[in-house]
Amino acid sequence: MPIDIRKSISDIQAMYATANSSQYGRFLLFGDVGTGKTKLLETCPQPIHVDSFDPGGTISIRGMIEQQRIIADTRFENDDPGNPTALIEYDKALDERIPGGYFDYFGTYAIDSITMFSMAAMNYTLKKKNRKDGIPVMQKGGDNDYVFMQAYMKPLLRKILNLPCHVILIAHPALDEDDVDKKRFIGPKISGQLQTQLMLMITEIYCLRMSQTKNGMERLLLTQPDGLYRCRSRLASNGQIAVEEKPDIKAILRKAGMNAEDKSIPWLEQQ
Repeated sequence: MPIDIRKSISDIQAMYATANSSQYGRFLLFGDVGTGKTKLLETCPQPIHVDSFDPGGTISIRGMIEQQRIIADTRFENDDPGNPTALIEYDKALDERIPGGYFDYFGTYAIDSITMFSMAAMNYTLKKKNRKDGIPVMQKGGDNDYVFMQAYMKPLLRKILNLPCHVILIAHPALDEDDVDKKRFIGPKISGQLQTQLMLMITEIYCLRMSQTKNGMERLLLTQPDGLYRCRSRLASNGQIAVEEKPDIKAILRKAGMNAEDKSIPWLEQQ
């Protein structure tokens, strides 16, 4: 039976238009302590849900938390390596929220930080592998703890990146060396090979840093690689996003032609 090419193309176009990957931004943001990575969340489409793995990481956004425009789940902070629970509690929380449409009500979802999230995954791995000394094993084959850690994290990351809202993953920076040309670079700090895999899964990788401008030192988002910082922006292909942008996620979304509007907040609406 000959294919109905018009219907096939129409169906594919409709799937593309409704896919989360085309409607919502996926950002991996890294930077030094004190550059305002968490504070940047206040510039995202609201309301915002933050799952916090960094102890005390939500202090800078407590004003919007009190206003209930940011909902912060801090139970994943301070994971105990001797009795790790953060990864299991997080997985359970996702499985409760996603089927019920919880994230449909949010403009942005964030993890702060994916660095500490990966450490929680390693804590869980070491507990499962009975590594009483707390030191990961890097042997080849099935006894590589980093392989097991990635196996625990990757299904969770797939769930996160398929959420019906914008996604921001915040990371601390790390100085690494390229395996091929041995050049040093600064990128997001994530344990093991998961850093490389995650950077392939996310289109927007920005570094928040202090930069010298004509107006003095300013906080700016680096969106393109500069030889040292490993950044990338596929949204910049339309020519609207500069190499350095002001730290404003809504403004970047608008420049990229994506929806930057806040969603209604049912829990703040009058009954």
